[in-house]
Amino acid sequence: MIWTIYPNHIADLTIYRSSGITNAEIYSASGHLIKTMKISKGKNETNFSTMSAGMYILKIGSVIFKIIKK
Repeated sequence: MIWTIYPNHIADLTIYRSSGITNAEIYSASGHLIKTMKISKGKNETNFSTMSAGMYILKIGSVIFKIIKK
């Protein structure tokens, strides 16, 4: 699958495009699971506005991305 994620340093919203359907998880920097979601083909958005500033791990399928929340 092909992933495009932007922006990396986010304030409230991160946007990603997927070439297929899969599951995703958001983890805190300490490894605690915060949220699970279903990713559909095409454009997807995740709202980080209620989360504290810091680093988060976004795992989409078996691919891991570091996300920095301002």
